[in-house]
Formats: sequence, C-alpha cells, structure tokens
Amino acid sequence: MLQGRIPSANRTLYRLLGCPEREQPGKTVTEMIPAGDRDKQARRLRKMISQGQPLASETRRIRRKGLAFGTKADNGALRGVNEERQWAAAGIVDGTGRTGTARALQRSSEDLRQLVKQRTRQLRKAREKLKVETERRRELENKILEVSDREQQRLAQELHDGLCQHLTAVAFMARSVALRLKNHRVIDAADIDKIAELVNKAATDTRNLSRTLHRVDVDASN
Repeated sequence: MLQGRIPSANRTLYRLLGCPEREQPGKTVTEMIPAGDRDKQARRLRKMISQGQPLASETRRIRRKGLAFGTKADNGALRGVNEERQWAAAGIVDGTGRTGTARALQRSSEDLRQLVKQRTRQLRKAREKLKVETERRRELENKILEVSDREQQRLAQELHDGLCQHLTAVAFMARSVALRLKNHRVIDAADIDKIAELVNKAATDTRNLSRTLHRVDVDASN
C-alpha cells in the first residue's frame, strides 16, 4: 500500500470486491470504503502508521456494483529500506455473515427486552390489582369485626337489662314469699303467679338470645 494505493492483492480480495484481478491493482483504499466511513478509517490508518502498532478494525467495504458489506481487517505497517513506515499490509475477512448474526442477535435481544417490559407491566398491574383486593378484603374484615363487636355489646346489654333483672326479681319475690311463709305460714297465690310469669319471661329471653347468638356465629363464619 503506497500513497493510499494497493499495488497488489490476492484473489480472495478480488472475489470479495466482485471485480476481475486486472482492475484491482492501483485502486485506492478510500475507493473501497463507503464515503461516510472514509474519514474514520483514514484516521485509524494514520494512527497505525505513526505508532507502528497493528490495527484490528471492522469496516464496511464497497463491491463492484456499489453494494456495501461488512469486513474485519487486521492491518500492519511495514518499514521500507530507509526504516520509514512506507507500506501497510492488510488481511481482510468477509464479515457479512457475522454482521447478519450480530443483527439477528440484536433483534433477539430487543425482542427479549420488549417481552421483559411487557411482562413487567403485566406483573405491575397484577400486583396493583392484588393490592387493591387485599385492601378491600381488609376493610371488609374490619367492618365485620366492628359489627360483631357492636352485636356482642348489644347482647351483653340485653342480658343485663332483661334476663338478669328478671332473675333478680324472681329471687327477690321468692325470698319475700319464703319469709311470709316462715313467719305467718301464709302464701299469696298472686305472688306465686308473678314468680312463674317472671321465670317464663326469663326463659323466653334466654331462647331469643340463644337464637341471636346462633345467627351471629353463622354470619361470622360466612
């Protein structure tokens, strides 16, 4: 490679570029590279020549019909008779298949990334829905507990105001009858009827409370 021209090349390069061997010698390096990539590749080659270090690069090349294709090249600077770097040797490999594989891998990676985003959105929605349902269930449980507490308080009040007072009255009247019987040996039939009435009322209240408690237990279990 002298003054940017290619004095000689093997048949593989001719086949890659799609041109007869007789047309290739003398062709410049820049003519083999798409216009948009030439400045970048020229900087690489100048750096390689100035530093004397090998250069591995992936560059697009142009075939005979103007079609660009990817290549992988290993370049190295060679010294002339005066020890100056006047030549460069390059080994070029067709990277079309590799580029296609890389693109397929990139597409697959992008598809996977989109799938992950989709699944993430679905999981986020499901998590939000579960959160709402959990909160709703907690509110319902709290309401049930509140209703149960109020019902227990009501039943306790009914026990105190109803059954307990009836039983207290029965005990008081029974004691009064017992004292009259002991002291005077007289029993008033009305007092006995009243005691029986209070006992029956207490029994009725007990049955009603039993049914209410059973209903509360059934509602709580549901």
